[in-house]
Amino acid sequence: MEIRHELPEAERLCNCGSVLAEIGADVSEQIDYVPAKVQVLRHVRVKYACPGCEQHCAHLGNGGLIQPLAREWLTLQEPKLAPATFSKAVWTLETLIFPGLGNRPISKIAAPDLLAVLRKIEVRGTYETAHRAKQRCDECRRRRRREFV
Repeated sequence: MEIRHELPEAERLCNCGSVLAEIGADVSEQIDYVPAKVQVLRHVRVKYACPGCEQHCAHLGNGGLIQPLAREWLTLQEPKLAPATFSKAVWTLETLIFPGLGNRPISKIAAPDLLAVLRKIEVRGTYETAHRAKQRCDECRRRRRREFV
């Protein structure tokens, strides 16, 4: 049995006024036991995105690529951070994050992609570094959303 979770029509509007388009779905399965009957309930949670905003973002100079976005974020953070903290942030992104994620659009980096990179950092026993790397990636993603969507 499949249970589809969709947004109501009234909630499928972007802040820019465009209608959100379906871009995929997260699927999870749940075992449901009813005496004398076992069934699998498939939950499909539909994901949406605004085609208008995607087109707008594609015309930006850096195209939403992670490396230019992260470097812009670093430039903004430099006056706020102590020199040692700033150096560590640059090292974390350039040495640990960029090689693992390449220079893909930040919107195309899925959670499993980032998790794989963070797991490589954790394997070394540097859990705090992995935590900080995740925070820095999240800041870049949030900054992108605030400015362009």
